[in-house]
Amino acid sequence: GIFVFASSIVGPAYILCGGDAERTWYVACLANLIQGLVEVVCCFLGPYAVHVVSVGALLTALANIGFSFLLTQSLQGLAAAPLVALLPLVLLLLAQLADVRVPKLPTAIMPLLVATALGWGTGHLKASQVRETSTILGLHLPKFAIGMFSCFDEAIRHIGIILPVALTSAIGTLQCQQLAETAGDKYGVRATMLGDGIATSIAALLGCPYGFTVYIGHPALKQMGCGVGYNLATGFLVLLVCCSGAAAMILSLVPVEGLSSFVIFVGLVVSVDALKVLPNRHWVAFMVGLVPGVCNWAVTQATDFATSVWPKGAKMPDFSDATLWEKDGNPAMIGLSALGNGYILSSMCLCSIVMGLVDRKFLVSAAWCLVSAFFSLVGLIHSPEMFLPWKRGFASLSWQFAGAYGLSGGLFLLLGGLQAYDVIARGPLDIDFADPAEENTGSMFASVLVNRYAKGPRGRSPHTSMLRRSYP
Repeated sequence: GIFVFASSIVGPAYILCGGDAERTWYVACLANLIQGLVEVVCCFLGPYAVHVVSVGALLTALANIGFSFLLTQSLQGLAAAPLVALLPLVLLLLAQLADVRVPKLPTAIMPLLVATALGWGTGHLKASQVRETSTILGLHLPKFAIGMFSCFDEAIRHIGIILPVALTSAIGTLQCQQLAETAGDKYGVRATMLGDGIATSIAALLGCPYGFTVYIGHPALKQMGCGVGYNLATGFLVLLVCCSGAAAMILSLVPVEGLSSFVIFVGLVVSVDALKVLPNRHWVAFMVGLVPGVCNWAVTQATDFATSVWPKGAKMPDFSDATLWEKDGNPAMIGLSALGNGYILSSMCLCSIVMGLVDRKFLVSAAWCLVSAFFSLVGLIHSPEMFLPWKRGFASLSWQFAGAYGLSGGLFLLLGGLQAYDVIARGPLDIDFADPAEENTGSMFASVLVNRYAKGPRGRSPHTSMLRRSYP
């Protein structure tokens, strides 16, 4: 949510407000308040969503954040300063994955100490930065952002972005709750989502432009020994840092690249956790489900680079505008933007469709195709903002996606009907994609063909003898 809010609400609002930073802040706070209230409403639907969406699809959608943003984006920062950041990451991975650590010393201490020493020893950190940031130190108490209610008109212009982000955040909370359950810690779905919504609303009233959510990567944090005390200590320290203005000074004393090693580890664990609950046959669904997040990350990188090199004084286009990407003659860029928009929801839908296909639960795939078609028509997926279907022409990308999902859903309905008459077999194929006996990709696909055509609806097929001759 924070990435979408920053790029699709805060940035455009700053331009809309004529470069007025304070009014932009008010718009973002009001948008965040609306998001929190939407999350409160969504908490009543959370328990039912658990029974509708598979845990594997939820965790795959969450892995989009873990792989694309926590892991990949943090590795980018590491690669920009490898002399400072690589060794701390190696130390953390040694402690967490190989159980090689300094006795009686918390896991997080050694990487931070080494990163700080390397940062100062290599000249990456400078005393002048500390002196500059020290001027910000002082007492900065939180105050109610009452002025945000005067920006209702500006905020409502972004309602098409606020609602999808709020829905995505609510689903993200649900995904984190399911991830914690896989680690043996069961929390109430409704209470967890309600807590997020209330915390976000209170934070918005106190001037926070970004929403609250539960910790992503619960198993990773648990593995590092973080419990309730860690949560309380984090909250207290964040309050202390914000009220004292010490955030900038801390980053001038400790290299941010050293802190990124912890984010990388959490991203790794979040990405792998989905595979733990997925049977081997669903790994293809996992791979398909990761694509939207990667596309969103790529779009973010492209827009950030374009913004940084844009000529001063020249009018900058709104990169969050879908029609801007559709004007590009390169179909790859149009598709990149479309797949990246609404990536949490689209990942969940695509993963569920492929899971149903692999398990030959064609009616399940049909249902998810229809859900995806509806989401496309209103802009929840494949679009940066929501809209009414009749506001877009039939030639628009949203209608094309809706039509494509509708046609696919119709095919799955037909296949489901044929299953009712035993024309098509039920149940998944007996395929293990991780079978070490498979020597190469060709042999794997040969086994798929054999299993598919040599076993008809009742275990017999007129092609059986032919396949047995072809594949002894």
